[in-house]
Amino acid sequence: MDLTRRLFELIAGYGLGGSTVALFGRVGGGIYTKAADVGADLVGKVLKDLKEDDPSNPGTIADNVGDNVGDIAGMGADLFGSLAESTCAALVVSSTSRELIYHTDALYFPLLITSMGIFASFLSVLLGYIGTVTEKSVQLHLKLQLLFSTVLMTGTLIPIVYILPETFNFGDLVVGRWTAYGCVIIGLWSGMVIGFSTEYYTSNAYGPTLSLAQSCTKGPAPNIILGLALGYNSCIIPIICLTATIGYAFTYSGMYGIGLSALGMLGSLPVALTIDGYGPISDNAGGIVRCPDSQLLSDPKLMLLMPQETLPPLLERDSLSDLLALSVLPFSAPSTPELEPQALISSSPSNSVDLWLELCSHTLSPP
Repeated sequence: MDLTRRLFELIAGYGLGGSTVALFGRVGGGIYTKAADVGADLVGKVLKDLKEDDPSNPGTIADNVGDNVGDIAGMGADLFGSLAESTCAALVVSSTSRELIYHTDALYFPLLITSMGIFASFLSVLLGYIGTVTEKSVQLHLKLQLLFSTVLMTGTLIPIVYILPETFNFGDLVVGRWTAYGCVIIGLWSGMVIGFSTEYYTSNAYGPTLSLAQSCTKGPAPNIILGLALGYNSCIIPIICLTATIGYAFTYSGMYGIGLSALGMLGSLPVALTIDGYGPISDNAGGIVRCPDSQLLSDPKLMLLMPQETLPPLLERDSLSDLLALSVLPFSAPSTPELEPQALISSSPSNSVDLWLELCSHTLSPP
C-alpha cells in the first residue's frame, strides 16, 4: 500500500521538479541576460560612447554569455518542465481508468505521443537541407520546418491511437480512442497557430509592426500607446486557441484530454528548440564579427577570420533571430500555466491510489 502511494508521489514530484528547475533556469537566466545587455549598453554607449559589442567593453562578454544562459539553458529547462508536467499529468490521470489499466500498453499512450513528436521533428529538421537557404529565405525555411512537423505528427499519431481501447471510462465520462486523438491534434495545431500569430504581430514584414514604426515619426507618445494596443490585440488569437483547446478536451475527455492537449502542443518541441537555438548562435556570432580587434579573430584554430562582406548577412540573421525566438515562446508559455497544472493538480492522485489498491487487494477480471 505504501509502495503504491509512493509510486504516484514520485510521478507527480518528477513533473513538479522539472518546473522548479525551469523556474531558476528560465527566470534567472532571463534576468541575467537582460541585466548584462542593459548594463553593457548603458556603460558602453551612454557613458563611454562605444560601439555595439566593442571589445573594450567587458559587458560585451557578459551579454553574449547571457544569451546562452537565457535562450539556450533557460528555454531548454522551461520546455523540459512543460513536457515533464504534461507527461506526468496524463500518466497519473490515465491510471484512474480501469480500461486503460487492463488494456495492454494503453497507459504508455502519452509517452508514445512524445516519441512520435521526436520522430516528426527529426525529419522536419532535415527539411532545412533541401534547397539553398539565403538570408531572405531562412525565415521561410524555419517556418516550413514547424509546419511540416505539425502535419507529419498529425499522420504519425494515427497508428498509435489503436494502442488505446475503443472506449474507456473516467468515472461517468466515456471517452473514445478517436476523441483522445482529437485532443492531441487540437493542441498540436493550436500551438502552431499561436506561434504563427506571434510572428505576425512581431515581424517587420507585416502590418502591425510597420504601423508601429510609422507612429514613431509622430513622437514617443503614439509609439507607446499603439505599442500597448498591439500587445493587447496579439493576445486575442492565443486566448481563443487556448479556450477552444481546453473546452474541447475537458468536455469530451476530462482532465485526461487536457493532459493530452498539452502534450500535443509540445509535440514539435525539438523543432522549437532548434529554431530558438538559432537566436543566440547568430547573436553571439554577430557580436564576434563586430569586434574586429578581438583576439578571438586572430586565433586560426577558431576559424573566425571572416571577410568584411560577411558582416551584413550575419547581422541580418542576428536581427531575425530575435523574431524567431518570439515565435517559439508560445510552445512553453501557454501550455505551462493553463493546461498542465489543471491536469496535474486536479487529477486526484488519491483516486488513482485507491483504484490501484483495489486492484492489488482483489482479483478483478478484465471488463
